[in-house]
Amino acid sequence: MDSQLRILMVEDVPEDAELIERELRSGGLDFITICVDVKEAFLTALEEFKPDLVIADYAMPSFNGMEALQLALEHDDTLPVVIVTGSMYEDIAVECMKLDAADYVIKEHLTRLPFAIRRALDRRKAQQTQKKATEALQAAEERFSTIYKVNPMAMSLISLSENRFVDVNDRWQDLFGYSLVDVIGNKVNEIPIYMHAHSEDAFCEHLCGSKMLDREFEFKTKSGEEITVLSSVKLLELRGEKYCLNVMDDITQQRRLQKELMRLERLESVGLLAGGIAHDFNNILTVILGYISLARNCSDDKDVIANSMREVEIATRQAVALTHQLLTFAKGGTPIKKTLSIIELIKESAKFTLHGSNIGCNFSIADDLMAVDVDYDQISQVLNNLVINALQAMPLGGTLKIMAENYCINEASALPLIEGDYIRVTVQDTGEGIPPEVCKNIFDPYFTTKSTGSGLGLTTSHSIINQHNGYIEVESQVGQGTTFTIYLPASKLAVENTVCSNQNVITGSGKVLVMDDEESVRRVVVEMLSFLGYDFELACNGVEAISLYSQAVASGKTYDAVILDLTVRGSMGGKETIKELMSINPQVRAIVSSGYSEDAVLSDFQSYGFKGLVAKPYRLEELAKVLHRVIFEESA
Repeated sequence: MDSQLRILMVEDVPEDAELIERELRSGGLDFITICVDVKEAFLTALEEFKPDLVIADYAMPSFNGMEALQLALEHDDTLPVVIVTGSMYEDIAVECMKLDAADYVIKEHLTRLPFAIRRALDRRKAQQTQKKATEALQAAEERFSTIYKVNPMAMSLISLSENRFVDVNDRWQDLFGYSLVDVIGNKVNEIPIYMHAHSEDAFCEHLCGSKMLDREFEFKTKSGEEITVLSSVKLLELRGEKYCLNVMDDITQQRRLQKELMRLERLESVGLLAGGIAHDFNNILTVILGYISLARNCSDDKDVIANSMREVEIATRQAVALTHQLLTFAKGGTPIKKTLSIIELIKESAKFTLHGSNIGCNFSIADDLMAVDVDYDQISQVLNNLVINALQAMPLGGTLKIMAENYCINEASALPLIEGDYIRVTVQDTGEGIPPEVCKNIFDPYFTTKSTGSGLGLTTSHSIINQHNGYIEVESQVGQGTTFTIYLPASKLAVENTVCSNQNVITGSGKVLVMDDEESVRRVVVEMLSFLGYDFELACNGVEAISLYSQAVASGKTYDAVILDLTVRGSMGGKETIKELMSINPQVRAIVSSGYSEDAVLSDFQSYGFKGLVAKPYRLEELAKVLHRVIFEESA
């Protein structure tokens, strides 16, 4: 716009037009004008003259101010139009204001016209500013909407007050296979994308987090495909309501490639491990065979037999521990979690490993130490590994300090853990320490500085703690010692009694169906069941088990419990069998058994319909305890 104000005047009386111009100059306005009195000239002036303001006479013979007002606003809805009228009627004023005139002035009071023009121009400036802001906001919203819609990351907007999906983008729909109609308005727990019940709880907890913290989750798509995503959240407040923006990156392929790479690396390294493993197992087997032969040749001496059998059991459990360590490292070993206090576990692990050594041990354990959801054997293995590491670091003797306390992870924490309550276990030695260049590789597979070591211990410990959604770290100074610190999520559940008691074996009665493809396993289970007072029938695979169970139900003499081996070579295993048995009898009391600890069924067996679990190898006391609970306590 020029420095002068451009005014388009609609007036058919030249004297009135001159009078208006004189009043404008008297009011201090600098302007140029064009005066028209017909519609065609008015429209041409709007296009060519490009006025900043229109002053229109209300009443003219062929073209009046109200027509000019309508045409001006159609041309530019922010162009101010001031109506000049010779008569003061309220209905004229109302009509002008309804049609969005900037103002109206009586010809008898033209001294008010400069003020009306300045106010109209200020209003136009404000309207133009607001219009630009609105257009900018709309453009930003369109850009965001486009970015959100076509973003290569799966994104969803969730209302936190009701935990409902408000929106999901195209990538989210492609990833999970659900449409907007399937999702919008439903609660987060109403879309069946979760692999397990605990996954749903963990994801809902993740959505309410207060910081962008990446977490991995395993979901299933509408077609049943299992996917792995890296999820992060950001809390937002829009128009007074709180929302969660959830962003997911599909890392399924990366994880598959990583697993395949690790598998290849293990295959390449198995030759390095074979010698040490064979050595350890041969030592254990030597103990077992030696004591068995001693017991066989001293069959008349009950004390020798009893002592030999105790030694055989100890050696066998050492073999079991070695097998568990290899499985945990090789395949991940999904934890079979129970809620327990690990105070006694900490003390027993340290005392057992340090027995007969020249190492002293000081405990500092909080009396109110919170319970945790852990796999007893795996956490015992971690503690044993850390104590052994400390023992080897102090060949000339020293002191080991083990501390356990409650610990809270908050938003300010630098640890890669979600917020919440944890227990922190610290194992601190006074040994020779670890150089920095060694310390950074200490959890790597096969990394060891010991001539007799395999490099499995700390790697396995790291894997176990990760499987428990915890964290392990190490600090060390050469000549001063090493400190390992473990963080484990605290449990909100009541403590379970997980450790086998030293009381008499629990006997019982009833009929048990045992399905296992190994004849040697069936033989020993038969001996155990007979000793405990149970009747039994045997099946080699799931097909036989289903047939026997169906016959029993038809005869009205169903089994009190069923023990199903999870994996059967070349035939139906326990996972498929339990589905068929539940279709025959939804109340079937089934116990799952397996030697493969990495199977997901073992860590969440209730979700698959099982009432109990016995992980191979198991002792008589463990079998007796599970049978008694499933048959007598579950049915109570």
